[in-house]
Amino acid sequence: MVDINQRSSILIVDDSPLNVKGLFKILHHSGFIVSVANSGENALLEIKNTLPDLILLDVVMVGMNGFETCRHLKADPATQDIPVIFISALDEATNKAECFAVGGVDYITKPFAAEEVLARVRHQLALRAAKIEIERLNQELEARVRLRTLQLEAVNRQLQQEISDRHQVQEQLVYSALHDALTHLPNRTLLMERLEMALQRVKRYPDHLFAVLFIDLDRFKTINDSLGHQVGDRLLLAIAHQLQQLVRSTDTVARLGGDEFIILLDPIQDINDAIRVAERIHTQLRSPLQLASREVFIGASIGIAASATHYQQGSELLRDADIAMYRAKEQGKARYEIFDRAMYAEAIQKLQIENDLRQAAVGQEFHLNYQPIVSLDTGKIIGFEALLRWLHPERGLISPSQFIPIAEETGLVVPIGEWVLFTACSQMKQWQTKFSHPPAKISVNLSLKQLREPDFLEKIDRILTETEIAGESLNLELTESMLMDNVEELIFVLGQLRARNIRLSIDDFGTGYSSLSYLHRFPIDYLKVDRAFISELALVANLVRLQPQLFP
Repeated sequence: MVDINQRSSILIVDDSPLNVKGLFKILHHSGFIVSVANSGENALLEIKNTLPDLILLDVVMVGMNGFETCRHLKADPATQDIPVIFISALDEATNKAECFAVGGVDYITKPFAAEEVLARVRHQLALRAAKIEIERLNQELEARVRLRTLQLEAVNRQLQQEISDRHQVQEQLVYSALHDALTHLPNRTLLMERLEMALQRVKRYPDHLFAVLFIDLDRFKTINDSLGHQVGDRLLLAIAHQLQQLVRSTDTVARLGGDEFIILLDPIQDINDAIRVAERIHTQLRSPLQLASREVFIGASIGIAASATHYQQGSELLRDADIAMYRAKEQGKARYEIFDRAMYAEAIQKLQIENDLRQAAVGQEFHLNYQPIVSLDTGKIIGFEALLRWLHPERGLISPSQFIPIAEETGLVVPIGEWVLFTACSQMKQWQTKFSHPPAKISVNLSLKQLREPDFLEKIDRILTETEIAGESLNLELTESMLMDNVEELIFVLGQLRARNIRLSIDDFGTGYSSLSYLHRFPIDYLKVDRAFISELALVANLVRLQPQLFP
């Protein structure tokens, strides 16, 4: 293996100070020399002074975006060999494909995991170092061969041995460049080579069929975080071994990184062959794995894409299998989905919504509706709930059910949620100033991502100070499922909110865990019971009334 110099220089190109700070901390603490550029234009100027060994390049930036910046780098002979790893909050197959099309070598999805960032950075630095080392070794070897040909036969025999050793080193380097370091499965590079070969066979023989299975492990992050990375690595090794046992020798099992695996089934008779493999995988994963004296249960979401003559590149097949895999996750995980063109259209629409969502705040397209909260005892309005609405300049009013999940996935829900909180509190202050009997409280929905922000409480304090309203005028609403994630940390944050006299409520109670027994652990003031929960209680009451003999 090639030794990576920990003093390698890395340029971070990102216009988000928060992202830059996180990446800088990860890389600097690991011994790398780190420089920063806050735009594509500044990056090109910075590189003229010092050529970095690797570039971390954000996709979405004001001005020149990451793709355009990368094209400039690859067009310049002085910088075209510098590896570029793209970083983005969007984990879409179409976005990944464009990253590789413009010359990127890898892709990291926000939010960052330090282990993944370091693994990908070191991997690309190792590949670059391997290439340089091979070139140096070849040059050195040629010079030594020319010199040793003038020497005695004994010296020549020694030289031949050295040549043999160099070839072994080179073969090892090539192997390392084409295989995953942990599982020794083919990596992305080797997989793409085999995918392109399979596509060439389809072009020569239109009846030739193959399929790609995109496999993403469910709950892997939970297992990795709770049991440790060593157990997580053992789990990946075990899964890699199982997948290899479930396919033929002509098939390819590859690891893209993290908990993502690809199976290339080549050839197949029809799509049912791919379905049977997916079902075998699910059957195999129903049995627990014994790791570190623990039984670990893991599932997998699988996307299937079959070959067709319209595919021109292997990355297109990989993209479509990835889209199908995400559909499987959305449908409940531990299942498979077969790609169809409707999925691609939906992915494109989703990408468009995300792009528009990023511009919505700038264009002031968001507004709040205030739904009155009425006391059943007095019939008077006692408060309002702030409801976020998006009026798109071209598409009109977009339903929250369409854009809120995308905002959650991309992390945009954090700045949007802060805007909602500030705007609602400002409106509350206006009511308090204008009316002698203003509403008692304003209710605002919170996202779990907001609660996880390290400066969440500081933001709350700042908003209350700037809008000049007291904590008792604010009610924050959480969903029932949020109470099941990182309970101890959540209890602490909620306790800090109650210490500020902020009221807390659970929205749509009855749609999730629906257990009253765990509520005593949380400082909750109100429950907003879901209609479905009440209707089920009403159904039971009617059964008791109509057929009392069933309920002794």
